[in-house]
Amino acid sequence: MDPQDLPPIAEELTLTLRKPVKYADQEYAMLNLREPTAGELAKAMKESGEVDMMIALIHQVAAVPRGVAERISQRDMGECARFFGQFSRVQESA
Repeated sequence: MDPQDLPPIAEELTLTLRKPVKYADQEYAMLNLREPTAGELAKAMKESGEVDMMIALIHQVAAVPRGVAERISQRDMGECARFFGQFSRVQESA
């Protein structure tokens, strides 16, 4: 598929969690995501596995405690991964 045929990249995503997460006497019902910085990616890449890397990235980018990121559902984590993955698409200039 030609990169120009791909849908535009969303700069931000407000993800409403399927199941709100209770952590440290607070309830988190949504995550506000944006494109990660190079530094955030570098920190996340130091984790031992893909799931730990995604947890670290959600924790940093959404500015929520790591414990919140650890408690989100698998489907919500998958949506976060798809959102972050769009920034890795190769974009060719015309």
